[in-house]
Amino acid sequence: MNEADWRRVFDAISDIVFITSLDHTVLDVNPAVVRMTGMARHSLIGKKCFTVFHGTKTPPDSCPCRDAAFGTQPVFAEIPIVLSHRNLLMTLSPILGTNQRVEAIVHTGKDITEKNRIESELRNTLAEKTTLLKEMHHRVKNNLQIISSLLDMTGMRTFDPVSAEILSSTRSKIHAMSMVYSQLHHSECLDRIDMGAYIQHLTSYLKQVYMRSPVCVQFDVIPDPVFLSIRQAVPCALVLSEILSNALKHGMPDGGSGGIEILLDSSEVNRFRVFIKDNGPGIPDTIDTESGNTLGLKLIRNLVRQQLKGKLAIRRNAGTEVDVTFAIAR
Repeated sequence: MNEADWRRVFDAISDIVFITSLDHTVLDVNPAVVRMTGMARHSLIGKKCFTVFHGTKTPPDSCPCRDAAFGTQPVFAEIPIVLSHRNLLMTLSPILGTNQRVEAIVHTGKDITEKNRIESELRNTLAEKTTLLKEMHHRVKNNLQIISSLLDMTGMRTFDPVSAEILSSTRSKIHAMSMVYSQLHHSECLDRIDMGAYIQHLTSYLKQVYMRSPVCVQFDVIPDPVFLSIRQAVPCALVLSEILSNALKHGMPDGGSGGIEILLDSSEVNRFRVFIKDNGPGIPDTIDTESGNTLGLKLIRNLVRQQLKGKLAIRRNAGTEVDVTFAIAR
């Protein structure tokens, strides 16, 4: 390729290309540099590159030319061009002489000003949506807590034991949902619930609600790091609340101590298993665990099979065992 052909290629490059000596003197520029600076080619050649692009008398502290001048590999840097209010993604490639010493530096730059502007707008939009989503979770949590408090107040004014039990049970379910949104509000991940952390909070709450002297219940929780979307976390929370509430209310030895084992297992790829076992008297033989019409069993079956699209197994085995498995939505 002769010099004329090389010049046509050099001038045809749409990105900014210029060549400097090791002392920052501009040796040649392509038309893209002329367009960006508004200066003629002959006016640019011979000037210092930092004067042309930054309007300074000395190189800026972050100037990558030093690294390019003392190395043999290209240097990459994002550089703000002060005088033209642009941002360039620059590649500085050393030109080596026959003795493998750097003789000059080729600068190629892509204008990323618009790209940076769009990215900044997207970050701001994302921050606004994150704030709104956190506020939405906070308001849902507050509304659920208000409903829970109203049920609690109503329960204190109710003298019928059956009605009071229904109100207390409903309040516990609502509070279980509220805890999901509370965790989302305080989490950096706004669409995923840490079920291991959730079960710790839930068991602590249910012990306060249902454990009464002289019964003492020990929870043995074996959590596995698993995160569920809000769509799955809420029904799963209701299932956990219902199973554990029933275990605390009905599955403990009379007047003694009991234990509840909770296993959260995600060892199988894309599947989540919840296994809960108590050492109480077990579900009475008069109740059909598969088709029984008690409210608790119907609720658990509907949540597992219809909302979580999972499998449910309830067994009598020196107490009661509840085994729930479902696919984790991605």
